[in-house]
Amino acid sequence: MLLSVRAPAAGVDALRVPHLVRSAGRRVVAALWSVEVLVSVLAGFLYGLASLERFARYQSGLDLAVFGQAVQAYSRFQIPYVLIKAQAPFNILGDHFSPVIALIAPLYRVFPHIQVLLIVQAVLLAWAVWLVGRLARRRLGARWAGRVEVCFAVSWGIVALAAYDFHEVAFAVPFTILAITAALDDRWAALAVWCALLCLTKEDCTFIIGGIALLLLARRRIFPAIAVGVSSVAAFLLLIKLVIPYFSFSHKYTYFAAVAGGGPAGMLANVAGMMRQPTAWLLIVLLVVALGMGIRSPVALVLLPTLVSRLVSNNAVYWQVNFQYQATLLAICAVAAIDAWAQVMKRPRRGAGVLGIAHLAIQTLVSVTVVQLAFGWGSLLGLTPVSGQARNLERAVASVPPGVSIVSDAFAAPHLVDVDTVYIATPTWTDSVGVPLSANWVLLDEDSPADRNRVTPWVKAEEATLQRHGFSCFVRYGTVVVLRRETRPGSVLEWSRPWVEQRAC
Repeated sequence: MLLSVRAPAAGVDALRVPHLVRSAGRRVVAALWSVEVLVSVLAGFLYGLASLERFARYQSGLDLAVFGQAVQAYSRFQIPYVLIKAQAPFNILGDHFSPVIALIAPLYRVFPHIQVLLIVQAVLLAWAVWLVGRLARRRLGARWAGRVEVCFAVSWGIVALAAYDFHEVAFAVPFTILAITAALDDRWAALAVWCALLCLTKEDCTFIIGGIALLLLARRRIFPAIAVGVSSVAAFLLLIKLVIPYFSFSHKYTYFAAVAGGGPAGMLANVAGMMRQPTAWLLIVLLVVALGMGIRSPVALVLLPTLVSRLVSNNAVYWQVNFQYQATLLAICAVAAIDAWAQVMKRPRRGAGVLGIAHLAIQTLVSVTVVQLAFGWGSLLGLTPVSGQARNLERAVASVPPGVSIVSDAFAAPHLVDVDTVYIATPTWTDSVGVPLSANWVLLDEDSPADRNRVTPWVKAEEATLQRHGFSCFVRYGTVVVLRRETRPGSVLEWSRPWVEQRAC
């Protein structure tokens, strides 16, 4: 009797297995072909295209070369000394604490090209775009997910990060979205993980964690708010007082002087000075536009610690919209806007949908305009002709032999880091700690925009000085010149290519 009952049940289960497999397969395919995935993949492709195009046009500069040297050292299981910063041992962890970039090292070891950093950055930003789309689908529904995702993908802060070299902030963007989402969902273990990763991304990411504490406080999650707030302060003090000074060449956190060098009076003076900066007000206006209805969400509080830290600093670069510093702020604004609209949709009002579409349209239009003014969409996407200066730099870089030490123009440096020991040319001809630059090869661009050369020309003067001290012109292309120090015959400095000799000085 028992067998007669169980046998059909087993047969039914056997019949259900293929159906369950097919059903799971259909769900996987549907997920892969969802709007969120398609938008994020397209965004990642365009981010990669933009950054690689700027690299090919010699518009990538110092920061890409710095991180390239650090990742190269990690890939060789070496201490991440960055010779571009200083010829003496200069550990990048003593400049900014960003050990998270070591995650790129295995990929760089397999593909030892600096473009790997740009591709990883594009993938990280595509991940962030997908996270925003997924959150929008969960909170607002499928009808809004794609629209919100596209708006975030073209936002000026995200595009600026993709276009401007490589920066560790690329890791912070998805980590920030995941940390805030975990806080909104009361997932404390996940929140702890993402906050810890933010601490490993950069020391000022602790301000984002402090902002999350304010979010939790506004949501009346008192004990988690206290724990996160205390942890953010402790992590910041630990990093700038102990960890970074331990690795630092100068045994101190050098950026602290820009904030607290003058004490409380100096900090107030910095605030007054920043409030007189047009760039500061421009950023505030752009953030308000990005927030839209999100200004009503407690998520907007996450912005406050970061903005306050920038107000008390005397570094106006933090307020410029064409640099990487605003990417995490745009991520916070996106989550705040989604959270606010989710609350509105719980109590539907006439015209709410129209307001939502209007906000997305205005934010998208503003972003497209800002990016056009800052970079130019045609240049980003490789639709404009390559400049003669870029072609001259390309030829000059090709003339430099592998394995040599070279003082380079900032925009040529990323193209040399993979195979040469690179230092950066400066007006004082010293590195960041004051040691005179010393190398057997020099690549200079007399028309370089680096270090205000076009305002106060110093490259030509330095070129003349080098030629009076044992250097001779190896090759020249337009305003780009490669110099080498005279050496014994048969050494590596005698290396040349036939086509280079035709353009020798």
